[in-house]
Amino acid sequence: DLFCSSYDDLALEGPAPAQLFQEPFQPLDVLVQLLQSPEGEHRVRVRGQVTHVAGEDVIYVTDSKVGLRVRGSGLRGLSPGDVIEASGFISFRDDEGIELTEVQLRKDHSGDPPAPAAIPASVKLTTNDHARLLSLKCRLLQSESGPTSDRLTVTRLGTGEGLVAEVPAALPGEEAGIFESGSVLELTGIWTTRSERGLSGTLICRNARDVTLLRQPSWWTARRVATVLGTGAATTLVAVLWA
Repeated sequence: DLFCSSYDDLALEGPAPAQLFQEPFQPLDVLVQLLQSPEGEHRVRVRGQVTHVAGEDVIYVTDSKVGLRVRGSGLRGLSPGDVIEASGFISFRDDEGIELTEVQLRKDHSGDPPAPAAIPASVKLTTNDHARLLSLKCRLLQSESGPTSDRLTVTRLGTGEGLVAEVPAALPGEEAGIFESGSVLELTGIWTTRSERGLSGTLICRNARDVTLLRQPSWWTARRVATVLGTGAATTLVAVLWA
């Protein structure tokens, strides 16, 4: 917070737009350049389709190429597929990247939920993928269950990038996924650059159905191979001694 002693400490640098929704649309892929503008923060108007409603005050939108996190009031009642116009201020958060804040929003129309972008296994994720709805094929390393969500630590097939997938707990009527380490999964969710422990980022899954089992882990784990070989050697030894 910034505390001013009086209104004399405030200076008007420019008038507010007369009509928020009459400003020209800004493509989502130029917001980074606008954030670095010497003119400083200013209100921009964007248009996109909702990919995920993360709460009463946070949604994610896309213009099919770029994703954006939108934060503000008046977001209740939106659904994936809705096409919206939003007017707000660009800001940057270390844990969430570029986002639009203090948003005034209006819904244009409803549409079908957008399909996730399938990233080839040979292509690494970059900051350009931040806030996009992606589909990734991964191998499960570890899973942790919590009261409201599960946490899957995985590596991407192909690139080997490590990431965390946050999966909401299954709702009544949904089948809760129980996966063994080594399982190959297809994960769908919002990619964010928020990372920890050397991982490349976090995938925010929208619900439990965003996790699909593609392949069970091989039964022949190193431990089981060692057990089988040990049992065979012991059996052979007993047979030789018996003879």
